[in-house]
Order: sequence, then C-alpha cells, then structure tokens
Amino acid sequence: MQTCIGIKKSGVPSTRLHKKVCIAIMDTGICIKTLERYVSAGTTFLPNYPCSNFEDDHRHGTCCAYTILRITRDVTFYIVKILNSTKRASSAKLLEALEHLLDIDVDIILMSLATPNFNSEMQNVCKQLHEQGKILVAAQRNDCLRSYPAEFPMVLGVSGRLFESAEHYWFNEDYLFQAISDKTPIWVPGIENNHYYVPFYANSKATAVFAGILAKFLSNGTPPKALTNCIIKHAAKNIWDPDCVDNENPSFHSQKWETKEKPISMKALECVMELICCEMGLTKAEVNAIKNENLFKLGFTVRQYGKLLHDLESIVGSDFSFHDINAQSVGTVCGLASLI
Repeated sequence: MQTCIGIKKSGVPSTRLHKKVCIAIMDTGICIKTLERYVSAGTTFLPNYPCSNFEDDHRHGTCCAYTILRITRDVTFYIVKILNSTKRASSAKLLEALEHLLDIDVDIILMSLATPNFNSEMQNVCKQLHEQGKILVAAQRNDCLRSYPAEFPMVLGVSGRLFESAEHYWFNEDYLFQAISDKTPIWVPGIENNHYYVPFYANSKATAVFAGILAKFLSNGTPPKALTNCIIKHAAKNIWDPDCVDNENPSFHSQKWETKEKPISMKALECVMELICCEMGLTKAEVNAIKNENLFKLGFTVRQYGKLLHDLESIVGSDFSFHDINAQSVGTVCGLASLI
C-alpha cells in the first residue's frame, strides 16, 4: 500500500520560530493587503518579476488562501507565485518551483493546478519532497484528463463534489485520486481595488479545502505518522465508485442554492430589497414576491452579486465574515438580509 503522507525528517532544518502549520501555496500569488498577517515568506518564478513580488494579479491563489482559512486560522503561508495572470505556467517552471521547496521548511504543499503531461523529473522531485515528510496535495483537472502531479503515487490527488459541509470528505489512499472534497461555491473578497466578492469552486476549491482539513488535523496535535489513519477515520466514506463522482461544476442557477426564509429584521430586509430594486429595475412588491428565490436563476450575474455584497458592507459599515458567505446561505434576498 502506497502511503501519500510521509514522516517529517531532519533533511530540512526548521527556520520557523512559530509552531503553526506552514502551507506552501503554489499558485497566482496572494493579496498581501488583506492576508499579510498569514504570510511567512514567498517567492515568484514568473519572468520579469522581482523574487520578492508574489502579489496576486489574478485572484486564484488568494481564493485558495481564504478557503483554507475557513477551515483553520492556525496556519501560515509560504507563497510560490508560479501561475501568471491567466493562470498558466510551464511544466519547467512547476518543476523549478518544486525543487525550490526542497530547501524550504513547510508542512503541506498545495497545488490547485494540474498538467496532462507526465514528467519523470517532476515525479522524482515530488518523491524527494515526500521523503522529507512534506505532504503534497494536488487537484484533478476539471475536464477529467490526466492530471499531474495529482496522479503521482506520493501526491494526494483531490477531486470535488458537493457536500453539505466543507469538512465532509471521502478518502481512500488506494484510489488514483485519494480524496473527494467539497467544491460548493463560496464567496471571498476580490483583489481588485473595489474588493467586490468573487466566487470560488470546482476542484481547485476542493483541493484547498482538503489542504485546510489536513492542516487542522496537524494543528490539533495529530502526529504526522498518525495522520493517514486520522484522515481515514474521520472520512464520511472510504469506498465509492470513482466513475460515479459528479464532475459537473455547480451552477449558480441550480435549485440547490435556494434557501428557506430565516429570522431576519425588517430593517435588514428593506435594505437588501432596496438594493435589488435598483440593480434589477423591479418594484419593492416584485422583489418581496421573490425574496426566497435564487437570485442567479432570476438573472443576477456573478459580478452583480459580488458588487451587491460589497454595497451591503458599505451600508452596514463593517466587513462581513467571509465564513458566512456561501451559495446556500446568501443566494436569496432573505439570505443576504440575514448577514446584516
């Protein structure tokens, strides 16, 4: 049986003064302005960027970080900016970044990315990282093509499906993609100056969720050598048909996102209804009639919704807890009013 979780060895001396779990996020960078307190260090492998510039100019890496923070705050991030503003990178750069991490003291390496091309050099470096006791977590491609590094035997490959809770997952270390984690859409602050909220979902989100789950187990005192058994024990399911996993990305127009009316104040409801009236050109009576229906199904766009969340924050005078913002809880007028 191939275990994907190694035992921490002394090959890389620890230079960290803290005891928090350190996750290397190999992605588009991170929004320093909002998440600096969680960042221990970082570097970039993009041409024409100084190595100290790992600011996110896409948002994907920042979304990964926010996703992990929904699971546990007891972490720090080492940022490896490898994907450009269109979320692309060469296999050569990915290999170079992985080799760099051989000399960096991290516990988990998160790769919400994949290439369909097998690379024996990359596999060898992943093996070396695994032998150092680093836990490598990588995403299956959303199009279900061959996915590397996720398919390497020393890497935890993650696919996604919809779960009722972000901390529900399936796990079997003998499967090609050992973990099935939650890909339900969430909303996180964007990186643009307007800070409109943006959605994050699919296998990238599921992989970040699973990295957060692993970090939480470690933060709670699970010894690395007991981590595999711990993951198996807490999994909602250990046996499933890999061919029957739902690989469709969730639709914001789906009935799944409709919510029942919640206890909310009339003042909060009036506030949300007024914004919806302006945005959709409806009367208050018309908005009241649809207050428990899916806004996306009624024609709301992702950008409109992100702006609406931002406008509500401005009215309230404080930021929402991003833990409260997901498709199920705030996909309706009443759901939005419950935030206030």
